[in-house]
Amino acid sequence: MSIPRKRRSTGKVTIADVAQLAGVGTMTVSRALRTPEQVSDKLREKIEAAVHELGYMPNLAASALASASSHTIAMVVPNLAEAGCSEMFAGLQQILQPAGYQIMLAESQHRVEQEEKLLETLLASNIAAAILLSVEHSTTVRQWLKNASIPVMEMGAIRSDPIDMNIGIDNVAAMYELDGNADSARLSEYRATMRQSGAVDFSATSARLVQSDASPPYVAKPGD
Repeated sequence: MSIPRKRRSTGKVTIADVAQLAGVGTMTVSRALRTPEQVSDKLREKIEAAVHELGYMPNLAASALASASSHTIAMVVPNLAEAGCSEMFAGLQQILQPAGYQIMLAESQHRVEQEEKLLETLLASNIAAAILLSVEHSTTVRQWLKNASIPVMEMGAIRSDPIDMNIGIDNVAAMYELDGNADSARLSEYRATMRQSGAVDFSATSARLVQSDASPPYVAKPGD
């Protein structure tokens, strides 16, 4: 009876191969190898078994480099073709480059799962900070970034519970203000027309507006 021989890999085994065999992410493998006390015994044993089976040898030089102070800032954008993305990148680069930082640009393509994959890789490379041109993220991504203990900037809209820092526009308030200004302008034109026609009694109009739950400045006042 022949004994099956373990197949040898024809290429260099990477941490991604170990992660795939163990059924976990590359960040989890990295954490288990660097700080095994931070993962459960069951998970550590599973990863160690995958390492042994594949014959994976950690790159000590790369690990030493990763543990050093990083000057790379990750910037994840939903779509590189969207208006404002290139200008934002150029503006940040103009400020950060003289300070000794480089931006690593990545595109999530408006997909939550893609953003997870990108940030898993980026965080494993020990980035100094993260800039996200979106405020919608998965619970996993939010937890990763909070645990990373790095500056995180979410840009775009206003969020009540940002991961760290948040710069954006309150779109809801802006639309209310725009709508209010437009309605005020229409009401002023309506009043002017009524005055020119000699109809100065706004009581009926006011009653209709009040019944429709309109509120100032939408309610016409008699005598205006």
